[in-house]
Amino acid sequence: MSGFFKSSIGRKVAMALSAFFLMFFLLQHLAINILSVFSPETFNEVSHFMGTNPVVQFALQPVLIFAVVFHFVMGFILELKNSKANGVSFRYHEELKHKFVNPIRVGAYVIAFVFLGLHLAHGFTSAFQSMGGTVGRKKAAQNIGKAYSIIIPAGFIFIALYHHFNH
Repeated sequence: MSGFFKSSIGRKVAMALSAFFLMFFLLQHLAINILSVFSPETFNEVSHFMGTNPVVQFALQPVLIFAVVFHFVMGFILELKNSKANGVSFRYHEELKHKFVNPIRVGAYVIAFVFLGLHLAHGFTSAFQSMGGTVGRKKAAQNIGKAYSIIIPAGFIFIALYHHFNH
């Protein structure tokens, strides 16, 4: 079985399985968060359960982290193997420019990064606060978080718009 995952098909299967796992996680995460719209009490109960359950905290969180890292690394490996097998040299700049020709795609990309920025605006400081990293430095962490949540998405949006208007 280990030989299977060393083959191109095996790697693609592993990539797909990790993608399905991550998509399921996103669906579950959305389902929990949507409760906040319809029933704040239920959302609080579910959030408390997820935040205090040792199985979730000490077993499932590491699995999720592994899945994200595995998916990223496997995608990179597949890209390298495929480009070597096809004899195609890396032309990421041309591919990147081509991706931003379609205005609908650019619009979706911009909207996605606006939402990422909103998520980061809360998540950056929250992550440090959860780890005790804001003790005595909450204002500084909030300012860095605000800057981060604006600069990162704005950078990606700038790249998309630049290539869209200069193709």
